[in-house]
Amino acid sequence: MNAWGKTRVVGQQHGFIIILSMGVIVFLTILGSAFLMRSVHEERVTERSRQHEQAFQISEAGIDDALTVLAKSSMDWDDDLRGPDGLAGTPDDGQLPFGPSVPAGNGAYSVRLIDNQDDTPADLMDDVDGLIRIQSAG
Repeated sequence: MNAWGKTRVVGQQHGFIIILSMGVIVFLTILGSAFLMRSVHEERVTERSRQHEQAFQISEAGIDDALTVLAKSSMDWDDDLRGPDGLAGTPDDGQLPFGPSVPAGNGAYSVRLIDNQDDTPADLMDDVDGLIRIQSAG
């Protein structure tokens, strides 16, 4: 008995502490799992962003190389639109002399020249207004 005349059973409180401890452990486990999942997700997003930026920079290198080649050309875009073989309707149409795929860094880029479809009916190998599009993918 204690000072107020009540008896206290010590064994009954041990069960409550075990249940409380288990609840805290479950809560901390769930919280830790949530933080781990968020960390993994952030890592994936960061990797995708890095790959996207790398592809962008590689395709920019392709555009720079295309501009360098085109600056030295005859400025008759019809010849460049027909590709290195000079024939329309072949697989190399729109390709520049450096080929369909060029290694750069940890990737590669491909560049194609495309007529801006300035004539009617659209002839993709005949440039009328002196404007063409450079399409680059990295």
